[in-house]
Amino acid sequence: RTGELDKMVEIDLSKVYQIAQAARVRTGRGGRVRSRPGHRIKAAVLEKIYTQTYLSLRSVDQVCAACGKKAIFSKLVTAWRSQKTANHYRERWSRLYRRRNQIAHECDIVRQAQTRLVRFHRVEPAEIKRDITFVIRFGRFLARELD
Repeated sequence: RTGELDKMVEIDLSKVYQIAQAARVRTGRGGRVRSRPGHRIKAAVLEKIYTQTYLSLRSVDQVCAACGKKAIFSKLVTAWRSQKTANHYRERWSRLYRRRNQIAHECDIVRQAQTRLVRFHRVEPAEIKRDITFVIRFGRFLARELD
């Protein structure tokens, strides 16, 4: 009702119009009416939702706000009784999201204008362990908050 979810998933108006027009087409003798377009629009929305990750900082904020939990990183600082600021955790999440995209979409290869030799980003095992621990703790925190 508030429109928070509408901001996260936007379907092209032309696609919605096509679905609505397809539902209006009458077939057979007497003009049997086809089903309503609601379930087709819902299927299109779900398809769009499942193709997005919603892991970016902005998306995390939008999802939490849609669930009634604004300023989630400030609540994280309070819950963890941390000496660090909410901006610190926001930046850390952004860094992890960028790192995830490098691995998932670029095979962790360092971008170069002219690639003669493929190089990968340097990775420290201790850093990976810290990041995994943070993601697990943050995930558990979100699960509790958005329950």
